[in-house]
Amino acid sequence: METELIVNMVKGFNIIAGYAYNKAYSINTNADIDGLRQWTGPAQTVNLWVNYAFQATALQGFSIGAGGNYNSKAYISQSRQYGEFHIPEYVVMNAVAGYDIKRFRISFKVDNLTNKLYWGSYVNQMMPRRFSANLAVKL
Repeated sequence: METELIVNMVKGFNIIAGYAYNKAYSINTNADIDGLRQWTGPAQTVNLWVNYAFQATALQGFSIGAGGNYNSKAYISQSRQYGEFHIPEYVVMNAVAGYDIKRFRISFKVDNLTNKLYWGSYVNQMMPRRFSANLAVKL
């Protein structure tokens, strides 16, 4: 099951939220793993992003945003005989600030604000905190 909600509450303020639930497990294989989760990704994922673009004359063009992602524990393998191997649950937070004028947009983003050590679905270590800048030219 997946669901997504996009809300534009007032001019310049929006929220994007999502939730997914995955109940996948092995059947008709062997007694050691039947009914157990295998390499299927996390059972639950949640994402949230909140953004505000200032509307007041003095700050018009300036915007800020923040949000994050949550993944529950993700099993790589489970066995009644050998136990389980899984990726732990995690929360990663991000933020951005930008300025938009007629033909240009510049933004600065921080991913993984808390410098959380976490692992991706292919058991690879994900990026530590990182900073990025973006300059866009509108033609």
